[in-house]
Amino acid sequence: MNFENSLLTSCSMIACGWTAKSAASQQCCPLAKRYVSMEDYVNFDRQDIGQASLDEAYSCLSRVGQNEHLWKYAIISIHNALQCYLSIALRGGSGIATWKKPHAQKWLKAYEANEELPNVQLDYFMELYDRLFTKKTAGKRGLIKFLNETRNEFIHFNSDSYSVHEPSMLAAFGQALEDIQTTPSLSEGIVFFNEEQQTSFNASCKELNGLLEKLNKSSKRDAVTGAPS
Repeated sequence: MNFENSLLTSCSMIACGWTAKSAASQQCCPLAKRYVSMEDYVNFDRQDIGQASLDEAYSCLSRVGQNEHLWKYAIISIHNALQCYLSIALRGGSGIATWKKPHAQKWLKAYEANEELPNVQLDYFMELYDRLFTKKTAGKRGLIKFLNETRNEFIHFNSDSYSVHEPSMLAAFGQALEDIQTTPSLSEGIVFFNEEQQTSFNASCKELNGLLEKLNKSSKRDAVTGAPS
């Protein structure tokens, strides 16, 4: 079985999220052994999390004027939203295109040999980005790289204090939103499974664009008047 046929043969299993890791996920927590009803579980679907991340990004960004530390959560949220929609656009019918290449090859080899399927990992953020956005200018890609590095520092920074250039965060946020809105047109598979999902996506993007416009105007006005940002 060649690589292409393997993708087609295994797509239904992967589309349902079936991997060795997902099959064993209920064993990770001792409490899971005591509960068998799926009502006790929270399902995290990429589509739902992408939308929730857009909503959270708006919530945080709308309040940075009152609390500048909410920039941390605005950046984390928009980064997570972009990662979700990158993955959705790249998954096609199988999802293998979103995995780290060595993991995908190992999984396919095990599948073809009818062996136990190994755990797989989502590819690195910038690998996913470059795989979907193949013709980005250096400047626009640089903003997304800044977004990714800033998000990583926010999550993992190992110091008592950490400073980030606010105009750069605003610019990176805007670039991420632009890219999020582009992902559906670049997808070769299904992005929205119903009209409600698409309506919510469009509404959230519209709200965020309006908010960014206000923040950008305010930032330019402060720069002209010399007021602190």
